[in-house]
Amino acid sequence: MEVFHFPVFVARNNLPAICLLIFLYGFACCSLMHVLEKLFNEPSVANMLLFCGNAFLGLGGLTVLLILDLISQSERTDDARWVLHKVFMLAPPFTLGDGLLEIAKNTIQAQVLSRFGMDTYKDPFSSDLVIYHYLYLILVGCTLFLLNLAIEYHCFDGLLDKLYRSGGGGACSGELERLEVAAERRRVQSAAARATHAPLRLRTIGNINAGFVDDSDKKREGSPGWGAGGGELCTALLGENGAGKSTTFSLLTGQLRPTTGQIFLNNEPAKHTQLCQGYISYCPQSDAIDPLLTVIRRTVDMFELSQYADTSAGALSGGNKRKLCTAIAFMSRSPLVLLDEPTSGMDPVSRACVSRVVRGACAGAGGGGGAAGRGVLLSTHQLRDARTLCTRAALLHRGTLRDILPLPLPHDRYGKCNLNHQTQA
Repeated sequence: MEVFHFPVFVARNNLPAICLLIFLYGFACCSLMHVLEKLFNEPSVANMLLFCGNAFLGLGGLTVLLILDLISQSERTDDARWVLHKVFMLAPPFTLGDGLLEIAKNTIQAQVLSRFGMDTYKDPFSSDLVIYHYLYLILVGCTLFLLNLAIEYHCFDGLLDKLYRSGGGGACSGELERLEVAAERRRVQSAAARATHAPLRLRTIGNINAGFVDDSDKKREGSPGWGAGGGELCTALLGENGAGKSTTFSLLTGQLRPTTGQIFLNNEPAKHTQLCQGYISYCPQSDAIDPLLTVIRRTVDMFELSQYADTSAGALSGGNKRKLCTAIAFMSRSPLVLLDEPTSGMDPVSRACVSRVVRGACAGAGGGGGAAGRGVLLSTHQLRDARTLCTRAALLHRGTLRDILPLPLPHDRYGKCNLNHQTQA
């Protein structure tokens, strides 16, 4: 603005006043965006809606006030305009636009009247020209900043749990339950009342596809629970698309709140905050890596990436990116590792490498898991990988665990099927 010397922006104290206005707008708008982004699950949707919402709040509010100024013919209309102006000031985009408009009007009016020997210029810092705009931006920014901190530190977990939780269960009434499923549910329910070695237990899975786990004391048909602990046998969860497998990962990583039921970690009911505090490592289905970082020495030997130790992650091939993402999940010493299709896009040699690391981590021989081994929940469509690692299978259908049986039997009992999940414990 100083380079092009626009009088409206650089006359007298206009430039520092505008800079301060923009700075406070950035503070208030950032706080607002951090709060509103929590309402969305898709980043692209959040980006588009928040951008359009900001534009609408700024331009829409100014347009409404302009129309009221044009049709203002009564005191009632003026009162309505005054009230709307104060309400719109709570929106940072409108406050910025209105402040710039006030500075522009003040400068243009002073330039016109100066020809008649009148000095009507109001200094933005020593008058009430934009003082209220500054105060509104500071007030809104600080309030939203504190609100965002409270949400991040889970001060409203009790209220959010009441909003998300529902009283209904997801079980399908009137359906028979297999003996293996009932036995597994009784095992998990009894383990919930006493100490066990399982770092993870889901107490009675309800309608997983709807995103909740049912912990009703009443025996529910089609709503079993399951547990996973270090050193136990592998379990494969079989299910078609939409059976609730991805929702299970979202529940275990805290991305979704269970509407009913509980998740137990280390024999204690896990709160939403504990699911991301070192108990669980996660390798998502998409490559969650920074393309500018390089591969560190600790992971390259384990996953046979030594030749790429000095290569940026963004320059790796698709299969090597998956290996790196899987390696990151094993870097910590968390008792439970979640792997969402870690072998997708890998060649047979790379899949064998991942399988070897998973088996070693579960046996306590590698991966930083210690002598007791680690629990691994693995999602895969490779039946050969599942047969290599798993010894039992659980059939998941429409959010309900239908059967638990040795892994070689699903093909014999149910015919050909595709493996979707396996649990290494």
